[in-house]
Amino acid sequence: EKLKAKDFQGALDDYEKALKASPGNEYFKLGKIKAQVGLKDYNRALDGCDELRKENKLRNDVLIQEGIVFYETNRYQQSLEAFDEVIKDVK
Repeated sequence: EKLKAKDFQGALDDYEKALKASPGNEYFKLGKIKAQVGLKDYNRALDGCDELRKENKLRNDVLIQEGIVFYETNRYQQSLEAFDEVIKDVK
């Protein structure tokens, strides 16, 4: 998989193609978000997280990606809050 190989642009291209074929697929949307995070395209990644959150899909996965973005952009309190929400759900 391109994400594991850190080929984030290749992964993004693949997920965008997959979403054209299956626009409602939440796993493709999440993969696209992960690729955007890898490319440090944080604003688009957060937009994707907002979209999945509105659809009530993959809540914890979305929170993890948000936590990473917030951490990488020095918004540590927001990062902590996102990760805390995941921990609460796991308990």
